[in-house]
Amino acid sequence: MKKHLLTLLISFSVHLLFSQEFQQVRTPKYDITINSGYQRIDMKDLNAFYGDSFFVSSKNYEPLHHAFYKALQLNYRLTPMISIGTQLKMDQASIKDRITMLNRSIGLTGQLDGMALLGKLTNKQINEDWQLQLQVGISYNLMQLKHVPSYGWNCIIDPWYYSSRLGGNAQVKLSYPIFKGSNSQCRLGFNLGYQYAHSNEFVAFQEYASSVIHKSVSLGFSGFNSGLSLSCEINKHKSPRRAGSSNNAIYVDVLGQTYFGAIVYERSLNVSSNGVQHSVSGGFISLRQVPWTSFNYSMVSLPFSYNASFDFNKTKNLPSKLELGLGLTASFFKGYAITMPYREQTIYPCLRLGYTYHSYRHGLLFKATIIPQLPGVSNTFNDNTRKTSYNSQLMPGFGISIGKTF
Repeated sequence: MKKHLLTLLISFSVHLLFSQEFQQVRTPKYDITINSGYQRIDMKDLNAFYGDSFFVSSKNYEPLHHAFYKALQLNYRLTPMISIGTQLKMDQASIKDRITMLNRSIGLTGQLDGMALLGKLTNKQINEDWQLQLQVGISYNLMQLKHVPSYGWNCIIDPWYYSSRLGGNAQVKLSYPIFKGSNSQCRLGFNLGYQYAHSNEFVAFQEYASSVIHKSVSLGFSGFNSGLSLSCEINKHKSPRRAGSSNNAIYVDVLGQTYFGAIVYERSLNVSSNGVQHSVSGGFISLRQVPWTSFNYSMVSLPFSYNASFDFNKTKNLPSKLELGLGLTASFFKGYAITMPYREQTIYPCLRLGYTYHSYRHGLLFKATIIPQLPGVSNTFNDNTRKTSYNSQLMPGFGISIGKTF
């Protein structure tokens, strides 16, 4: 009996959300939102990590519970009720400029229009000015911890400690328009949400004259958050001159060929073909601090790829396709390994296998791709000494891409 009730509930929900009658309402297609506010965090006792040290008396640090956050959201509306998008978010907390904790995250989100759902359920006209958005998603979090030495010991370099974990978030946003145009509007809103982001244990060994001290601590950027948002909603502009196929696309890679993400431009060579479709792409990313390393490295990376897309039913030019391809990534690292100048140039090929959704009339592009890295070559310049090495390992990789075709 429970199974039958669950089936009926799911069927009713799908029919409700994708009702063709409701899709006729004119709604904005794109939503760009900037958020800023307060994040409640759950930080364990810092004294477990920064306690007694050689020639320095114990410094008592209070556990951290408060942080400041800022975020950027990009959403695309699939139906009048449902949107998908991505979110870039950074949380930061510090104590007296000596300890800094950061959490940088990128997430995929789904959004439900609460006002539209309420109007559908009650069959009444709801005030279109007020909007209530319900949002949930998963996120990839890179958490960092650094201690700035006190005066007198500032010659000792204390590296960043890194930990990366998957997490999640949920958010409610209430907004009201402050400007309305013919094809766009700006909205001021209030956000209330919850974030889960808890790191692995940071472990450090400090060796002194007669003993080795083992220290560990974990970061918890988990808790409720609240803040203000400013968003811009844009309606999809229809024009006869845009009725042609979409040969171009621009999208954001999450992870991908570079392992750190990238902004990518793609050109389809025969997007209107019912057979195999071919495309080429090139991307760029620049980081002032490379994640997952203890030293101060900056990086520039250039991913390139060729892809061939195959229709699943082999008869129609549908947007959902199987994608196979070859990639080549060039990366340049520069910084200091402890105190010595360090430079590295790497180039390696890779394979690409995955699913792609390519809207042919100026819309959504989405990819989920498996990207195994093949053996490559690396030139390292350490203290003006060059060393060439060949990477013989087969490295697994994965990437998610979301963007727009035009």
